Amino acid sequence: MSDAAADARATDDAATAAPPKSGDFVRVYVIVMALMACVLGWFWWRHEAEADEFAKANERARSVFGDGPAGSAANDARPTTIRALAVGVLKYLGTSAGAGKTEEGINIPAQTIRDRAEGIGLKIREIAAETSNKNAAKRYEEISVTVTFEPADLEALAKFLYNIEATSPNLRILDFRWDLKPEKENQVVPGSQPGHLINRPQVKIGFRRPYTTSR
Repeated sequence: MSDAAADARATDDAATAAPPKSGDFVRVYVIVMALMACVLGWFWWRHEAEADEFAKANERARSVFGDGPAGSAANDARPTTIRALAVGVLKYLGTSAGAGKTEEGINIPAQTIRDRAEGIGLKIREIAAETSNKNAAKRYEEISVTVTFEPADLEALAKFLYNIEATSPNLRILDFRWDLKPEKENQVVPGSQPGHLINRPQVKIGFRRPYTTSR
């Protein structure tokens, strides 16, 4: 057979060869898509498992540290979370940082209270003896004095309360009581008399400090 005949026969064989089947491409496509679905499914399962672990960890953290606003437990309640305990400790440190023996062994400086009152025109009738009360549940000691003023007005009392806390590193207003004078003694005249005269107000001033059972 001549070379020309061989080349012609090869050309005929190539022309008559069957074209590639479309089913092969579809089969490859399906296999690739299945593999991708398996990979994506594995990633989804892994991330879901991690998210579930994170959610459980957050719940455990909330049960230990607490949740919501950074408040402390009620005055007579024992802290139940680390967060509440920490807030209480910070309050103790803040109020007792400046506490010390300032007037011959006295914790609360009566003269400072008198100066603050006189500075805004309040007259003190009496400063009771210093008292100490211990809260065993929360392990703090409250040192306080009760100050009774002569009749005054609400504006001066409000300024006094503000000045005590604003100018002292440790003293806090623990409680205060006041009553408006009767209407016949405290008439309201718009523009000139607001009707804010009060009888002898009482203010409890003090601070809290931590203590141990050995104290």
